[in-house]
Amino acid sequence: MRSCPDYMEKMCLQSGQTYRKQYPQRAPTIWKKCVCNRDKRIVSSILKSGQSVQLIERFGADTPRSFIGVYAGTNLLNRNVLGFLDLEACKAEEIVDAADDVLADSVTTSPKIIRTIYTNKVPNIFLNAKKDPIHVAEAKIVSSRPDFYERVRRALSNRFVDYEVSAEVEDQIYCSFYSALDKIIFEKFLVSSWTHRSKLVNKLNDKRLRQLGQRLIYLNLPEIVSDRYKSAAKTVIRERWLTNDIDVPWMTMAKVENRCALDDNG
Repeated sequence: MRSCPDYMEKMCLQSGQTYRKQYPQRAPTIWKKCVCNRDKRIVSSILKSGQSVQLIERFGADTPRSFIGVYAGTNLLNRNVLGFLDLEACKAEEIVDAADDVLADSVTTSPKIIRTIYTNKVPNIFLNAKKDPIHVAEAKIVSSRPDFYERVRRALSNRFVDYEVSAEVEDQIYCSFYSALDKIIFEKFLVSSWTHRSKLVNKLNDKRLRQLGQRLIYLNLPEIVSDRYKSAAKTVIRERWLTNDIDVPWMTMAKVENRCALDDNG
């Protein structure tokens, strides 16, 4: 696994030098491929090429692992989420005809037969330099079955259908992506003065970004927000602080008092 980017980064860091300086010189071809993976369009085109590809993943502090697989479908609710069929975990001629409930289990249960790849998270995806005849044949079987792609799409999309959206805006951030226009406004927001931010925040279409932006403005420069928002914010802060519900995810006065009592008794 010495070609794995994670492995190379670890080795370079241990030697006291950053991998950005060492890796391009020692393995320029692999480095170029890794850099290409920063572009989600390139990642998507590699996966959808119809060929078997290599996926390298690292789970926690474990040694990086390599998987050989093929494209298996796109999440209908999030185009950045693609299915990756692990060819070494199943037989292609069997999985393409598997029942829908089997495909659903293949996406959700471990070890996963169909993994999810986020094209916008710089996955370590590479075309195989050496083609295994068995993998080539299996790739052809899968790519010739658009009905299989469609059923995997549904399985991927249904994976979080029953997921309950949190009432807290902080927990909603990863539920969906905001628009390209909001991204431009958000980038301007990050480098602007608080006064200018108060104008930019109202141009955001995404409710989550707008709410978080208004909250930041109030906390940093409350005198420029409206009296109505200021009053509502004070009420919410007071209610959250004084609640007696011990299951809320934020700190409350009751939790502080309980911890102080435990410290005194301990």
